[in-house]
Amino acid sequence: MNARYGIFFCPDDSTPLAAFGEQALGRRADGSSIEISSDSYPDAEMASSLRKTPAHYGFHATLKAPFQLAEGASETALLEAVEQLAVRQKPVHMYALSPRVLTNFVALAFETQPLAIAALAEQCVIGLEGLREPMSAEDISRRQPAKLNSTQRSYLHRYGYPYVLSEFQFHMTLTGEFNQSTHKVYGDWLNSLYGRIVCEAPTLDRLAVVWQPDRVSPFKRIAQFAFDG
Repeated sequence: MNARYGIFFCPDDSTPLAAFGEQALGRRADGSSIEISSDSYPDAEMASSLRKTPAHYGFHATLKAPFQLAEGASETALLEAVEQLAVRQKPVHMYALSPRVLTNFVALAFETQPLAIAALAEQCVIGLEGLREPMSAEDISRRQPAKLNSTQRSYLHRYGYPYVLSEFQFHMTLTGEFNQSTHKVYGDWLNSLYGRIVCEAPTLDRLAVVWQPDRVSPFKRIAQFAFDG
């Protein structure tokens, strides 16, 4: 079976943060497209090119990277485990979240991420590990381990993803490869759009389970569980 599941933060559809993500990526969390609005970037070709990669995953922050279910594990068991994890959490207000250039792409991120968010990501990575099928040699190779540092390589082999625990950085990706010179106007538009739509600090208040039927299909949110701590 090639289906994969991921544990993401996806904002509730009714929130300004979700509205921003829909306009930035041109799709909803369930995979459906949105209607073009007056907020859309006027250069449709550039917008389509820059958001193609993040739109494949949907507007989200990764808390446990996509994985195949372990032998004997079921989708029902995964949903139950995520729900039990979510009900123990407290919402986190995301002050100072804003569009930033990270290496060569733009994402919503913090200058200094809240410790509570890093702790949540750690719980997702470790607490759900028993449901993850170990990575194949091909999957590990796809991550190009030679380009990772020793800690990242260790995490890749142990948890199936290099950017966890001490290497984790909360971010909600908004573009693919971004050239700060060529794409400056698009970056300015993202900042302006975020400022117009998200007028108060958004809240991380739920866990989403997303699903991908195969390696080429886009991810879709199939369940979400609000925090109750």
